[in-house]
Amino acid sequence: MKIRLEDIPKEGREVFFIVNVPSPGELGPQVKKMDGPVNARLRLARRGKKVFLKGEFDASLILYCSRCLEETPVTLAAPLEMVFMPQPEDMAEEVVLAEDDLAITFFDEGEIDLDRAVLDELTLALPMAPLCSPECQGICPACGKSHTKDGCGCTDKHNIDPRWAKLAQLKEED
Repeated sequence: MKIRLEDIPKEGREVFFIVNVPSPGELGPQVKKMDGPVNARLRLARRGKKVFLKGEFDASLILYCSRCLEETPVTLAAPLEMVFMPQPEDMAEEVVLAEDDLAITFFDEGEIDLDRAVLDELTLALPMAPLCSPECQGICPACGKSHTKDGCGCTDKHNIDPRWAKLAQLKEED
């Protein structure tokens, strides 16, 4: 959803919309698919050329477990708070940002892309290493079978990295 600066009255504007997600892969490699729409509830307030956004979003996704690669349903809900300013025309190649400037997002041609703003925040809210369960034991590095479901028939002796073999012999001697 794109909104023009002049469509935001002085008293502000509330918008409720479903975010357009072009493809789940755009959110990151851990996302397999969307399990529902991304809903956004936002309040926009304008002061001069600055636009203040406050609200929240929620989404249901199917992610890959970082240990066993099984599909994992995840529901996210997070608050949003952003400040939008027009893109400066004479922006230098290198700009030093103050700490207060890090919350500022620039818009171009008097139009704010709310879909992009919500998708950027959704990407930041995704877990870095999603797990299907805290007890997930992952997969066997030798045969690729799940340790959690079936286990594998591999013995520890076959899985020893040759660079550590000497240490394994020392451990057996104790």
